[in-house]
This record gives sequence, C-alpha cells and structure tokens, in this order.
Amino acid sequence: MSTSNDSDTASNWEDVQENLSLPAWPPLEVQPILVTLQHLLLTNNPPSSQDSVVVSVCVSIIDDLIAKSDIAIALITSTGMPGKQSTPLDEQRTQRTDLQHLRKQVHSISSLVRRLPQEIWQEIFFFVHPSEHEDKLNVFNRRSPLYVVGQVCRTWRTASHRHPRLWSELLIVTEDARSQRVGLLRLRTVLERAVDEE
Repeated sequence: MSTSNDSDTASNWEDVQENLSLPAWPPLEVQPILVTLQHLLLTNNPPSSQDSVVVSVCVSIIDDLIAKSDIAIALITSTGMPGKQSTPLDEQRTQRTDLQHLRKQVHSISSLVRRLPQEIWQEIFFFVHPSEHEDKLNVFNRRSPLYVVGQVCRTWRTASHRHPRLWSELLIVTEDARSQRVGLLRLRTVLERAVDEE
C-alpha cells in the first residue's frame, strides 16, 4: 500500500535524478535525504546549519554503504572463481564507484567556498581586474578574465556583476566587436554594472 507521501518522494527522487548526474541505481537509504538536499546539489548556495547536519548524516550513510560494498567485493574476490563471479564483481565495483561519486557530490555541499561572503569574492576578483599598468577591461573581449569569472557559477557571476569597481575602467575597441549592435549591448551592460547602487 502506497501513501501519497511515498508517491511524492518517488516523483521528487525522479526530479533529483533528472537534474543531477547521480547513479542510475538509487540507494534507497539516501533517496529522501537527496530530495531534501536537492536545492544545494543544484546550486552553490551555502547550507543552513540544519542542512549541514543532514549532509553529515547522508555522508555517514554513504560511507556505510561503501564499507558494505568493500565487504561484498572482498567476499566475491575471495571465492577464487573469477570466471563465474566477474559479473557480480563488476557490478559491485561499479556500485562502489557510483557511491564514491555520490559521496563527493554530497560532501561538496559542506565546502567552505560556499560560505564566503560576496564581499570576499569581490575582493578576490579585483585581483583579476586589469591593473593600471595593463590594458583596461576591453568591453568587447568575452575572454577577458572578468567575463570568464562570471561564467564559473551563479555565485561568482552575481558577486562580480554587483561590484561596480570591477567595471569602472573600460577600454572600448570597436574593431573587436562582432557588430556594432552586439558591441553597444555589451557596453550598456558593462556601464550598468559600473554604476554604484549604494
């Protein structure tokens, strides 16, 4: 007999699997936890203190599953019949590798990098900014370090785009623009970023 809560968890699990590169076989022990952590697995947002506890529990469960997989691998290899046992052994090794990948993804939620305030990121990005001895930021060069920083993740993009000092000194070289229309749109965007909102 299935309750509506069970069907909600099942559909949520399908959403999690669809959005993340998780193992094809769902470890039943961690499915509800991964549904709970989905918002953190899909973003670089920092976890709340409650989320951090959930992450620790999930990592512990995955560690237990890895230990059980290690035991199964040891039992299969100790039988001395590799010809007949290679398929279960391969399956166990694949499962163990998938568990290690899942552990790494879940553990990354606890990364200190996620907890850095936006102001710290902005100061770090200022070191990427061209110095007074170098060329200014070429508005039309999408390979400029400031543009590249904004392509790493949402957190970095938000931090770099909301720091007017990074966008305040510009070099406009029109021959680098693919077209005047694209160039003018980029220039407008950069000028908007350079405006101090305070």
